[in-house]
Amino acid sequence: MDEMIKVVFENLRRIQTEGGDDNFVVFQFSPEIYIQFAGQPGESQLYGEAVSNKYLDGFQLDETQHARMLALGWKAPGKNDPNYFQNFEVTDDSRRFSVARLVLETIEQVYRIQLPIDIEVNLNLE
Repeated sequence: MDEMIKVVFENLRRIQTEGGDDNFVVFQFSPEIYIQFAGQPGESQLYGEAVSNKYLDGFQLDETQHARMLALGWKAPGKNDPNYFQNFEVTDDSRRFSVARLVLETIEQVYRIQLPIDIEVNLNLE
């Protein structure tokens, strides 16, 4: 799991320190399950999204999973936000590490994917 945290941490760092205004990273844990972030170099704000039932075909999150998602700080999907979402203030490596850990907790506790697994990373630095 330590290696997985490093992968998430490093890619979050990169979208906050490299590239341009349209930076994003998608962490794909299965064909349907992903968590993605957008950010800009020099900015402390990261916008995160975790896939919702709208985009899940093979299964749907039940009420227990939905409740756990909310308990982890994700906001429920709405009309303008089709996925669970959360704004993060990431000003240093300690906070970045906390966000990386939250990603893995969400995958394990909500989507019930047993860790460690390989993560497919799609990093866009524009």
